[in-house]
Order: sequence, then structure tokens, then C-alpha cells
Amino acid sequence: MKIKHYGYAGHFICSDSCRFHLTTSVGKYLVSTVGALFYPKDSKMQEVGCGRKFETFVFETNGICNVADCGCGLPNIIPREIDGIGCNTAGEAQKNHEKMITKYSKRASTKTGIKS
Repeated sequence: MKIKHYGYAGHFICSDSCRFHLTTSVGKYLVSTVGALFYPKDSKMQEVGCGRKFETFVFETNGICNVADCGCGLPNIIPREIDGIGCNTAGEAQKNHEKMITKYSKRASTKTGIKS
């Protein structure tokens, strides 16, 4: 099972205003964490969701981005979260991202017959 890290945010329409993002593909799953949302000309960190400044979501994928000339290499996500965790600090967000990578690498390995 292949694990790959990306430099782009993997979800969230306002991710271009997030200072924190982690995106990792784990087999057919994409783990995406965003947070530290600062809108232009705003010095206060905003919530990315109700009561949370950071969030990690997991999506299933179906191929690679097909936007012409994009070249990002990110997998296309099926646009519905299958798992998620919210929090309010960057440290928690990092741990949540790693937790989801571990969880879904085990799930992906089990489904492909590979033992981790």
C-alpha cells in the first residue's frame, strides 16, 4: 500500500487562506487536514468549522486530478467525508492527521490482503 504526502490542501473551499495544511494519500483514501484560517486583511484566526480551528477529514478517491495543466498529482476525492476529527491547536491537528493515516493504512492493508 502506497502512502504519499502532498504540498497542497486536499479539501476545504477556503484552503487558500489556511496557513496549516497536511494532505496524505493512503491507498485509496485521502487524509486532509486544514486550519489556521486567516482571511486577507484579518488578523484573527477563524474557525474552519463549527467550534474548530483545525479539521481532519478522510475521503475515498477515484483517480488523479484531471484539471487541465494542473499537474498537482492529487487524487480526485469522492466529495463526502467518511471520517473526521476537529480540534483547536496545530499540535492536535498534527496528531489527528497521523492518527488517521495509521487508521486508514490498516484499513487499506486489510482490504488488499496485505498485513501491516
